[in-house]
Amino acid sequence: MTTIRRDDLRQRIGRAARAMIGGTTTAAGLSDGTTLIDRTRLRDTQLSPIALRNALLLFTAGTGVVGDVRRVREYDNTNGRIVLTPPASAQVPTSASFEIWTLPVFDVGPIDDIEKAIVHQAIDDAITRPGMYYHWRHYLTLVTDGDTEASGVTDWTASSATRTKSTSTVGEGVRSLRIQNTAANGYAESGNISVFEDETYTVEASFFTATGTANLIIRNVTAGSNISTEAPADTDQLGYNQTNAWGRLYNSAVDIPADCRQISIRLANTSASGDTYWENIIVRRALATRENLPSWVTNPNQITGAFSRLAGERFDREAWEPFPYDQKAVIQYPAAQVSQWEHSYTNRILAIEGRRPYSALTTVGTAFTTNEANTVIGDEDMILAVCMVEFYDKLAASAGRDNSGYLIKRAEWAQRYSRLTGARSQRSHPVRSGENVSYKSGRWY
Repeated sequence: MTTIRRDDLRQRIGRAARAMIGGTTTAAGLSDGTTLIDRTRLRDTQLSPIALRNALLLFTAGTGVVGDVRRVREYDNTNGRIVLTPPASAQVPTSASFEIWTLPVFDVGPIDDIEKAIVHQAIDDAITRPGMYYHWRHYLTLVTDGDTEASGVTDWTASSATRTKSTSTVGEGVRSLRIQNTAANGYAESGNISVFEDETYTVEASFFTATGTANLIIRNVTAGSNISTEAPADTDQLGYNQTNAWGRLYNSAVDIPADCRQISIRLANTSASGDTYWENIIVRRALATRENLPSWVTNPNQITGAFSRLAGERFDREAWEPFPYDQKAVIQYPAAQVSQWEHSYTNRILAIEGRRPYSALTTVGTAFTTNEANTVIGDEDMILAVCMVEFYDKLAASAGRDNSGYLIKRAEWAQRYSRLTGARSQRSHPVRSGENVSYKSGRWY
């Protein structure tokens, strides 16, 4: 399970289809943008001039030309010179990176739309097909971005610290919230959480400390004071005094003071050089019998099960137990609102598991560099397989009469996708957040 960038996925499609070669210019082209020069990579391919004629060329880096899509009008394999049509939007500089797609000529509109229609759109259409999903565990929490899986950090406010999202140091899922102190007792603070006074709440957060000592602070926003501070050395904490391991800080009986209407969570570190990674920051009302479901749950049958465990359990000693779930207990609201699930009360940690649809990548527009960096969560092999099916779908539809070769390739990748589907559907549950399984709504290949 990983995050996959659009540019990496596109290049994997090109390599799998044996339809893409990449290069970097070794000298500047003519000032009118009609040429590029790569005397190294292009010459090493030993391709003949005819092999690249009418190929598509995409600039992935280069001042003034990044994002340009052009056709190869002529290729001189002696000096690695390519003549472009129409000319690039500026002189092609030295060290400009490019991809050449040796695809047939498609009449799909203006030249800038060709590569986007065949390659980018294949990616977008593939991962957003009805029935395409990955299996995901979601902890139920009142904290916005409590699972830290959002790509940005705007839901957290930093004080004497910097906040970023990490995809390298992760306990569950694919992202964690990294807090690096610039002074002692730095922290990141959640948004305000509405609570009921004189009631009990369960609070928990997973952490990995690279430097310093992590503290989980439960804050009374109304009074401007702390309700509780949980530290790893406290005798009631499990998983403390660990080296190079994820632990959990928690308080399973947080009593909300009288007149307290809102609380917040501070993810802190006592050291001036503190460096901590945080995940799954959970706040639950112990007597709650109704929970907000994540926005990706648009149909109750997406949820495959519910589970509970004690707060603060160590990662290596988790004891998840099935928790009663009935699709009829889900209250669905209009699209603008979040659905809710009614259940019996418990002060334990609750999680649902279900079929989460892939998120669409940002629509391809003029911000090429930004679009290149967009990511999708998933299993690389499975996503590549379904993208290849879609890719050959589009090639077959655009090839005219002789599309038998594309149909054969399409069938081969569909079979590979089916094998991956079968392998993942046999896995037992509960699973770690982000494990990939699959579901087919009808036969689409």
